[in-house]
Amino acid sequence: MYDGDSLYTLSDGGQIGLTLLSLFLTAAMLVAAGRLFRLVPDKGLPALLAARIGVAVFIMWIFVWLSPQAYYLYYQIIFEGLPWQIVIRTPPEFHAILQHVTFSGPTTVSAHAKGALAWLLILYAAAWPVFQHLRQAQAKPPRS
Repeated sequence: MYDGDSLYTLSDGGQIGLTLLSLFLTAAMLVAAGRLFRLVPDKGLPALLAARIGVAVFIMWIFVWLSPQAYYLYYQIIFEGLPWQIVIRTPPEFHAILQHVTFSGPTTVSAHAKGALAWLLILYAAAWPVFQHLRQAQAKPPRS
């Protein structure tokens, strides 16, 4: 499925480093989403879920737009002679994000990893109110 993917042109160490960078960036996006979720006012479950899923899509949009610079900096470390440059382009359009969410874009490890991140963010957004409810239920003493 991923024959010819650029990931496989890297050495084992390069692949491990790229995976670690991706895991770090994923964790950073989840932390950012969690902090932004706390800013969403609770105006009922449907509105809360819609707003938090909107935040998740926004975080995904930021990731797709800005992460190429982080990956390029990593490639500068492992490939000698790459010039210093800004590789960030114009922000992605909504259909580009939708391609990642639906896995209908390129058949690359990168594109599919972005799709997995999108779903992880969406599930985190949807599960957040459940976690909040459980936390509130544990904090309340049982009625006697």
